[in-house]
Amino acid sequence: MSDYFVLRLHSVNQRAEEWLSQEAFASGALGMSEVLNFSQPEGEEDVFAQISDERTLDVYFEQSPPHAFLQRIQSLFPGISAKLTGEANKDWLAEWKKGFKPFAITSRHWVVPSWCETPEEARHVIRIDPGMAFGTGTHETTRLVARELEILGPHNSLLDVGTGTGILAILGRQLGFKKVTATELEPEARRVAHENFALNGVQVELDSRQVEDLKDRYSVVVANIIDGVLVRIQDSLKARVKPGGWLVVSGIIKEREQEFLKGFKLKPNQKWRVRREDGDWLLFAVQL
Repeated sequence: MSDYFVLRLHSVNQRAEEWLSQEAFASGALGMSEVLNFSQPEGEEDVFAQISDERTLDVYFEQSPPHAFLQRIQSLFPGISAKLTGEANKDWLAEWKKGFKPFAITSRHWVVPSWCETPEEARHVIRIDPGMAFGTGTHETTRLVARELEILGPHNSLLDVGTGTGILAILGRQLGFKKVTATELEPEARRVAHENFALNGVQVELDSRQVEDLKDRYSVVVANIIDGVLVRIQDSLKARVKPGGWLVVSGIIKEREQEFLKGFKLKPNQKWRVRREDGDWLLFAVQL
């Protein structure tokens, strides 16, 4: 038995959309939404909706829509194709949680969701509750940075640019960094990061400013961001590294490696000391 019904309508022009916005609700619809396609230009962090003259719409009903309503659509707009499906109500957060299991992010550190038991083999635990913020630690780029921080070992200070849920900042404290600062612009992510810092009992300074606005310098600076953004903010990242310190960048897609290396400029006496890959993603590190 279905809890609600979704009527998907393809090839809806502007005139049909205006008619549907009135007639659908008069026929008992609960709501209506547009099905959008998205694109992300190479090297950009922004995602853009692709708008066309003909739309795809989803119309929601508590009960199967009246047959007369469907007949009117076909009569007035024969170019529209329609498909009706019944759906069951789900707790989508609960469904997502089922798939988020504890995992090793380094050889010694495990990320364990706050609702899961700690595995016996986990020597060090990072408790995490992502909420609505980005970053569970499962992505290859996060694993690359985590493993590199473990290899570098503890230093005096660490800056995590764009911390998300705070996993790398928490790891830095657990690895023994004396001072850890994290930046995050998105308010919901900052809220979640604060909660995760408290959940793990670690002290991290969370800054809401752009990296360009920071003044302090750090022994290690990590930035797990898409490659085009890394190139754009490279001067600010380099400026935050103490002399002799390390800059670790991840989020570079392997097929764009040469483009990244051309765009991210190092001084003649500097060279990338580390190149690591995981799947389709790369990490680079340089001592400045």
